[in-house]
Amino acid sequence: MNHRTSQRSRPPRIYLSDRGDSNSLDMRKSKLASPVVAREELENRWRTKVEQAKERYQVATKQYDKLLEESRELTPAENSALLSARHEQSDALADLQRLLAIFTELTVDGRIPEEASTANAHGAE
Repeated sequence: MNHRTSQRSRPPRIYLSDRGDSNSLDMRKSKLASPVVAREELENRWRTKVEQAKERYQVATKQYDKLLEESRELTPAENSALLSARHEQSDALADLQRLLAIFTELTVDGRIPEEASTANAHGAE
């Protein structure tokens, strides 16, 4: 018998349980939950956040493009709406990029997002 295999210790399993609100996850060691199910639940939550951010970005881009097309007919006061739409588009893109990075770290690297990242996702104040 190979002593390396028999003496190798397993890392502790970490499971996620819902504390009730949809945006917070509680990390707990548990013998009841399956790590695969917990991981899938976590990935699904972050996938939803990414999809919402993508939708927000697409809406902001459509609004900006519409105002840009109409900008020739806008007064200087109405141009502030164009600038505001561009700012919203930029914010939405930054949020999408941040969430994609977190989601990639979770799905590719297996890195669990911090609780603070969950609370700040998609416009939480």
